[in-house]
Amino acid sequence: MKCASEPKVWGWVGLIMAMGLGGVAGADDWPQFRGVGGQGKSEAKGLPVTWGDTENVEWKTALPGPGTSSPVVWKERIYLTCQTGAEGGDLSGLKRHVLCFKLEDGSLVWNTPVAAELPEQEKI
Repeated sequence: MKCASEPKVWGWVGLIMAMGLGGVAGADDWPQFRGVGGQGKSEAKGLPVTWGDTENVEWKTALPGPGTSSPVVWKERIYLTCQTGAEGGDLSGLKRHVLCFKLEDGSLVWNTPVAAELPEQEKI
């Protein structure tokens, strides 16, 4: 079963991935898992080495459900994914969300949910 908005969401996912693969990342951009080139390196100096609930935290924001990706930081925005509707192992209500937040304060710019196509994996 496909959701009518599914192509729109996966279009955004494709755009986000294209930014990481084809764009020129700025000094503060983190365009993919483990950053620019997947190396897990940054030129930033003076970063904290410890943090906690209130220590070295600029802001926090709640997600609709458990996070399911490494964040992408691009041009003052943070993109990530999460899921909802899989309570108690029942996947019938499973939705994936692509979210965009303002880097400055963590406020939500948009949240695009899409119903998951089930089964997620063919059984062998």
